[in-house]
Amino acid sequence: MSLLILFPILVSILAGAYVLSPVDFIPDFIPVLGWSDDLLAVLIAIGSWLIYLALPILTVLIYGFIGMLILVGLLYLIIWLTKYNKKLGR
Repeated sequence: MSLLILFPILVSILAGAYVLSPVDFIPDFIPVLGWSDDLLAVLIAIGSWLIYLALPILTVLIYGFIGMLILVGLLYLIIWLTKYNKKLGR
C-alpha cells in the first residue's frame, strides 16, 4: 500500500469522527449554521478522495501541456530561423 492513499483515508476517518462527535465548532441546535461545519468536514473528505483519484490524470495532462509548449516553441524557432535565413540570402 502506498503512502499516498493514507491521506484520504485519514481525512475521511477524521471527518467521520468530527461529524459523529457531539463537540462541534458551531453547535448543531443553531438552524442551518449548526450543520454547516459538518457539511464542510464531509466536503473536505470528498475533496481529498477526488484529488487522490484525479492525480494521475492531472499529471498526464500537465506533462502533455508542457510537451505541447516545447513542441510549439521548437516549431516557432524553426519558422523564425527559416525566415531569418531567407533575409540573409542563404
